[in-house]
Amino acid sequence: RKLALCGFNRVYIYAEDTYELESEPLFGYHRGAYSIEELKELDAYANALGIELVGCIQTLGHLEQFLKWKPCFNRLGDTPRIMMVDCPDVYQLIEKQLEFWSSALSSRCIHLGMDEVHDLGRGRYLDYNSYEDGFTLFNRHFNRVNEICSKLGLKPQIWSDMYFRLGNPEREYYCPDSKIPEKVKKAIPSNAQLVYWDYYNTNSDIYDRMIKSHIKLGSVPVMASGIWTWSKLWYDHEQTRKTVIPCLEACRKNQVKELFFTMWGDDGAYCNRDSALAGIFYTGDLIYGSEDYELTASRFDLLCFPSSYEAHIAAGQLDCQLTDEDGNEFRVAGAMLLWDDPLLGIYFDNCRNVDPEFDLRLLDHYEELLCRVLPFFDANGAGDLEHAANMAAAIIKKLELRGALISAYDQNDMVALREIAVKQIPAAIAAVSEFDASFRSQWHHCAKPFGLECIQIRNAGLIARLQPE
Repeated sequence: RKLALCGFNRVYIYAEDTYELESEPLFGYHRGAYSIEELKELDAYANALGIELVGCIQTLGHLEQFLKWKPCFNRLGDTPRIMMVDCPDVYQLIEKQLEFWSSALSSRCIHLGMDEVHDLGRGRYLDYNSYEDGFTLFNRHFNRVNEICSKLGLKPQIWSDMYFRLGNPEREYYCPDSKIPEKVKKAIPSNAQLVYWDYYNTNSDIYDRMIKSHIKLGSVPVMASGIWTWSKLWYDHEQTRKTVIPCLEACRKNQVKELFFTMWGDDGAYCNRDSALAGIFYTGDLIYGSEDYELTASRFDLLCFPSSYEAHIAAGQLDCQLTDEDGNEFRVAGAMLLWDDPLLGIYFDNCRNVDPEFDLRLLDHYEELLCRVLPFFDANGAGDLEHAANMAAAIIKKLELRGALISAYDQNDMVALREIAVKQIPAAIAAVSEFDASFRSQWHHCAKPFGLECIQIRNAGLIARLQPE
């Protein structure tokens, strides 16, 4: 509903193996797979709001969660994450995948994935076949999958990165020297759309060059930018702003007609999902021509009442930018501080190597963040700001503990160490436990239980490491 009110008209559901396939019991096994009935219900709800629901799947790589099962790898695998090109069983599986999405959703658009297959044809494929270059393998596979799409009346999209990666030995996506042979360009299915994904560049000229390179492949690409949620505890507004603005500038310059924003979940999907609503409102307003912070804030506060746009932006600074003594900026990741081992302190020590007083500066930063978030502790119209406060509090306690431990050990101060054991360690454990409880609550608010175990184990391990002997 909020997406519709922000002017969006399409949602991609990213699913590697997280949907049920007939006679494939290991596909989506213990992964919370969608049933076809669930997707049909979502599709009907989206259509009622003028939103097209599109399946975004994988038909070549990124299938390590399925191929890790030995019977699947032996039957279908090239490498541990890529399926075997030319294998008949692979195309039978892909036909099942496409039949599922064709039946589940009313949209005829389907995103086939096929990104980041760096070691394509370099695994078991070589055991059964002679060497073939990546371009040949990739296009042959793409065309076979496209034939299945045509049979089912589906219009395919794929991520475009491999056309550029295969054109240079470093497998770099944004390499200006990538060479794509004309015969490769001609073999790209003309009915398919290439999706140019770029979540990292902050220079409009790079986007401009890459869009023009896509046009040389045959057509204006679909653009995929990012609302930054991956490897983040909370939506990161600053990182989103720095990448989205130059992206939109280049898209307007080159008359790109289709644009969507990804919200990935790398490393455990631990970002508070609804915190991304601040990014959705922000990018929606940018697309429709407004860069007025106050206007976006007022719309967000109205439609996400009683939550606060300002508090959401503040909570995004769980990741923060610091400047060292030489004036060089370095980014400190809140998740790394939170789960950094309290005794080894590898991330803490790395940050101190850059700035010997980084923890003192961060303590001030996180205390200020808490002050800005706490007034909205019970405001649940969007992201869970109580959870944001719990994360900040846990990081503060860990920073204080690590600093005190280093000081006491350096001075061989047994009295201080005893005080740490009696006061600071229990306080840190309590803070991590509060974070764990709110994490569990916000997870169940928006997700199936599958996957929660990853972060529960991580939190439990942290608490165990904090426990005094």
